[in-house]
Amino acid sequence: MTGKTMKINGNKLILFLSFILILSGCKLNNPFTPPLAKGPTLDQPVDGEKIRPGNKIQFRWKYVKRQESYCLQVSKTSNFNSPFIDTTSIESGNYCNCSFLFLEKVKYYWRVKVKTKTYHRWSDWSDIDSFIISTYGNRPPIKPNNPFPPDSATGFSTDSLALNWDSGDPDGDTVFYTVYFDTNSSFTSPDTIIKDSSCFTTATISYQLPFNLERATTYYWKVSAKDNFDTVSVGDLWFFTTEDTSGGNPPDIPGNPNISTAPYYVDEPLTATATTIDPENDPILYMFDYGDGSATHWTQPVASGQAVVDTHIYNVPFNCYGYFYIKVKAKDMGGRQSDWSDSIQVQVKIREGAMFVCFPNNAGPIVHISSKGTFLDSVGHQQCSALDPATITIDQRFGNSPGGDVWAASTNNQQVFRFNNHLNNVLLNRVYSVPKESNPSTPCVDKDGNCWFAFAWWGKIVKLSPVGDTLKTILVPLGTHVYDVIPSIAYDEARGRIWAVEFAMEISGGAQPGRLFLYDTSGTLIKASATYDFCGSYLDIDSSTGDCWVANAGFNNVIRVSADGNTIDKFAGFNQPASLSVDNVRRKIWISDTYNHRIVIINFGGGTQVIDQYALGSPSGIKAYSPDGSCWVTDPDSFKVMKFNSSGDTLFTRRVSIWGQPAGVAVDYFERE
Repeated sequence: MTGKTMKINGNKLILFLSFILILSGCKLNNPFTPPLAKGPTLDQPVDGEKIRPGNKIQFRWKYVKRQESYCLQVSKTSNFNSPFIDTTSIESGNYCNCSFLFLEKVKYYWRVKVKTKTYHRWSDWSDIDSFIISTYGNRPPIKPNNPFPPDSATGFSTDSLALNWDSGDPDGDTVFYTVYFDTNSSFTSPDTIIKDSSCFTTATISYQLPFNLERATTYYWKVSAKDNFDTVSVGDLWFFTTEDTSGGNPPDIPGNPNISTAPYYVDEPLTATATTIDPENDPILYMFDYGDGSATHWTQPVASGQAVVDTHIYNVPFNCYGYFYIKVKAKDMGGRQSDWSDSIQVQVKIREGAMFVCFPNNAGPIVHISSKGTFLDSVGHQQCSALDPATITIDQRFGNSPGGDVWAASTNNQQVFRFNNHLNNVLLNRVYSVPKESNPSTPCVDKDGNCWFAFAWWGKIVKLSPVGDTLKTILVPLGTHVYDVIPSIAYDEARGRIWAVEFAMEISGGAQPGRLFLYDTSGTLIKASATYDFCGSYLDIDSSTGDCWVANAGFNNVIRVSADGNTIDKFAGFNQPASLSVDNVRRKIWISDTYNHRIVIINFGGGTQVIDQYALGSPSGIKAYSPDGSCWVTDPDSFKVMKFNSSGDTLFTRRVSIWGQPAGVAVDYFERE
């Protein structure tokens, strides 16, 4: 029996092995060699898209279920013989943030394949898309202007002189300046300097001459400005003459300068007047010192005894408001100088419409920027450890009086903060000890000065007093997905209501349907949406009607919900809209359509406007300012903060790469001292 059994088992084994060998020779029917799956569908950059040089590009494609990893290739040739980006380490998500700066102005090709957990085998390549690095739409630098010394000026000191001029770049590009300076206009030996004026649309540039000048000599100079895309603007030819210091007495000390009528504001001109006499009745030049560290200069000469008028704007970054002391001195055409006059004190204030912006990376700061783009204040990890703010709001209750406290949520570091308006006093630093389970966000100040936060991972709405005491906790009934959070709330002050939106996601299935919730301030649930249409990122309230607008990033749309919780409108065509903001005066809403690289404006009376600028990378935070209809936008991928007027035209761009990637933004409705 044993031998028979062995024979039968042996025959079965031979038959089974023969079956395997037959199958292995038949590729079409081999169940152990599945056919190649098609690669993912590519999303962005859009095929044929033109992208400005110097931008970091995010590559995105359609999510593939049960993916294990992706491979991305980027090449200058469509056959991908020598791809300069070739990575197989993209293990999650459906995108790749490429740190490579695309500078060379050529056509690039890209493709993606995927390895799934089912077979642990690479798919075929996706279709090939292309994009073009192009300076199409690039604007040249601002023509150098407003020279110092002023054109045709006389009587300048022979000591080493700083040449000043205004320039910059309307696109925020780095500008390289070449200075031509000589005793003749042929300029045989120009000096090249590099000034990164990318933080300013217009800035005053200074170049210190490395030598002293000759007495009673005329010097010619001009400046050429070139951006990093080789676009050039050339200034006019200027000249000035140095002083002749032989003999004579200096002018008398001027009296205290007379200043134009207060109040005085950052970014707005202040007028100063002074006069004195010269013993020899020589023409007189005046120099004003405005106390803010800005470059000083001599005025054009005027007759002895004649008043001179000078204009100054306080806009030196981080030293442009508060109390300053102004003084003046005089010199004659021979270069003989008086002593300084006595000083007069002025107070410079901040106009309404200034903004605060967060930088939620590497213990990033909060930065305060004036309505015209001057940097006012900042607070960072040096003053407040683990700041890392993501969202921010301002306590507007106190109007023009001292107040305007700033509340910030450090989502990653489980902290909430309250600062004074100038960011130089930490009024509250509340730390939550449970890591990755609190994640506070979207602070909202109520009429009593308390601040409401969404605590995303707890699924809670929490009300804090100004000193950080917990006054109310609302537990939101979320779903049971792997990721189910409350990323945003909004406070309707007129009706005393709190809105909260759900964001749900599965690791293998992407965005999942969730709900919108409406509570009163006692914590009673008024309504939860009947349909699971929401996977939101940000909320804002129409104060006139009480309607709630939802940036529904998970489902690529924007939803308008009535004050009683019923859906009114859905707007499609978006690609992960990150944020939105209602202009309650002009009855419209501004939307950051992040991965369509644009701003969308929906007018409540009908009609849509699109701001689709080459300068936009991936706009994120957005905040409308109703009094003048302007709007602030943060653009983290391009390291920029931008401001638009009510028509959607760019007012200015500020490059903020020194602090990182900007995110949340808030606007102050009152002037501050």
